[in-house]
Amino acid sequence: MKLGTEYSVVKHWLKVGMGVASIVMYIYFRDSSWLFFLLFTLLLMIASSQQKTYAIVLENNMLMLTGARLVVRNVVTYNVQDIWLELIYSGSTGKAKDAILNVFEGKKCVRQVHVKEGYTEEEFKNLITAFYVMKTSSAA
Repeated sequence: MKLGTEYSVVKHWLKVGMGVASIVMYIYFRDSSWLFFLLFTLLLMIASSQQKTYAIVLENNMLMLTGARLVVRNVVTYNVQDIWLELIYSGSTGKAKDAILNVFEGKKCVRQVHVKEGYTEEEFKNLITAFYVMKTSSAA
C-alpha cells in the first residue's frame, strides 16, 4: 500500500534558488517591488522548511516514510513488528481535517504525519487497517 507522491529534489532546489536570486536582486536593485518578492520567497522557504512526508509505503513487513526538510530528503524504514500506529485528532476535535497519524516505537512517538500534508483521514484509516492485518499475519 502506498500513500502520497514522489519526492522532487528539483522542486526544492527551485525554492532555494528563488530565495537566493531574490536576495541578490534586492541587494543590486534596491527597488521596493523586489522587497515584496524577497519577503514572499523567504516566507515560502520558511514554510517549506517544515518536515513534510511525501510518501508512506507499507509492504514486505516494512513501513517506509519518505520525507523532506527544505532540500534534505530522508527515508525512514520501520519493521511492522517493532512499531504501532494510532490515529489521533489535534485539539480533540474529532474532525477529519485535524487527523494525525502517529507512529510509535515502544512508548515513544517517533513520527507524526498530518492530514494537512496531503492525505485524508480515510487513507490513514485504511493504512492502519492494512498495517494491523500485515502485523498479525506476519506474526503467525
